[in-house]
Amino acid sequence: MANTSFPKGLFPVKPTRGTVQINYYRADTAAALYLHQPVTLNSNGKIIPATCGSGNAILGSAECFLRDGLSAPVETNPYLPAATTPPVFVGVADDPNQEFMIEEDTGGSALALTNVGNLADFTYLATTGNTTTGLSNAVLDRSGVQTDSGQFLLKSLLYSADGDNDYGNYAKWVVRINEHFTNIQSGAATGGV
Repeated sequence: MANTSFPKGLFPVKPTRGTVQINYYRADTAAALYLHQPVTLNSNGKIIPATCGSGNAILGSAECFLRDGLSAPVETNPYLPAATTPPVFVGVADDPNQEFMIEEDTGGSALALTNVGNLADFTYLATTGNTTTGLSNAVLDRSGVQTDSGQFLLKSLLYSADGDNDYGNYAKWVVRINEHFTNIQSGAATGGV
């Protein structure tokens, strides 16, 4: 059975402490942010979209958008539009040990069991997010999988009780952030757009 494409960005799975750890950060609202989008901190300590490619750190994934002392949703939109009036806070799944699900893209050769333990980056499908669903269009960039650098460590294929996830196009992978913002040494790139 062929896998179905439904990109959700960087979706938290397998919580390390029983629940997904969420910490809140102020958002830089210059660019739109989407649910489950890989994010990082800019030089002002505000959340921005992470940049694709090895060497660009990721803090975690955006899980919610709040304002008014973290008590109220920002808008009726399922995402945070660019130029939203600040202050806005972003709830980020930022635990360095958190595992995430991300969909494999279709460029290059399909990943296989032998790729478990390799490193890979993310890329976007056409745009950074879907304004209807509010979900990020971030996907695993399988064309650059390697062993020495990459934003994510490939842990396993996501288990599906229905058996509807298999190796190939649109496979759902369990990953951990390899180039995590809190683990990057001084002087390393920190990403952002």
